[in-house]
Amino acid sequence: MKVDGRLVHERIAKNGGTNEFGIIVGDRFVVNASGCGVSIDDFRAAVSSLDLARLEALEDVGVKK
Repeated sequence: MKVDGRLVHERIAKNGGTNEFGIIVGDRFVVNASGCGVSIDDFRAAVSSLDLARLEALEDVGVKK
């Protein structure tokens, strides 16, 4: 699915296992959070609290076109 124009991946364990939340930033970088005993909402909040726009601004750095 897409959130704010970015591709997002969520994997939610049914039986309390490992939850995962990942987002692709600038069509180049993957930011991923995963772990046991942490809700998917906490992972969403943690990743959203990062300065993703700043990372996205680096999408063309070091890339030859």
